[in-house]
Amino acid sequence: MRARGLTGEIQRVEDTLGEAEDSLRLRPRALRSACTAVPLRNGLETLDHAAVTIRGLTRSITDDVRLPEGDAAVLAEDTPDMLAEVLRQLAAAVRAYGGLIRADLAVGRVPDGGELERHLAEARQQQDRLAPVLRHATDIGPASWLLRREILVHLDRLTNELQVEHLGRAR
Repeated sequence: MRARGLTGEIQRVEDTLGEAEDSLRLRPRALRSACTAVPLRNGLETLDHAAVTIRGLTRSITDDVRLPEGDAAVLAEDTPDMLAEVLRQLAAAVRAYGGLIRADLAVGRVPDGGELERHLAEARQQQDRLAPVLRHATDIGPASWLLRREILVHLDRLTNELQVEHLGRAR
């Protein structure tokens, strides 16, 4: 439910940013503000993609949990904890990404992506531990196998989307 709420919030920010950009076109002297629109637009686009990926991820997890007994694969006991740790690191990465967007707006400040990179590296490390557990669960049926692969794809997509270089891609 909260993942769906992100989409509405992102749309509200998108509309507000669009209004600000329209206003800038009517006031050419506001060049400094025009420079802030690019990192805001880039950051918003990345966060929008992340929100869509999070919705897909939550749907895959929900569908996997709801599989009938015969289709569900038996997971190792620590699998939920491993997935939770990947998600914690990715949540911290999203917060760090937001901080970089704010830092990018400050005049004369070069954003330091160290915190973001640390969280993404830790998320990847946790994903590397989780992937074989999801792929090689015992008695895995075709439906469960597909959902487990989807979970891994969504985690990988989210990790890739939050890379520091995405902040400056349209500058």
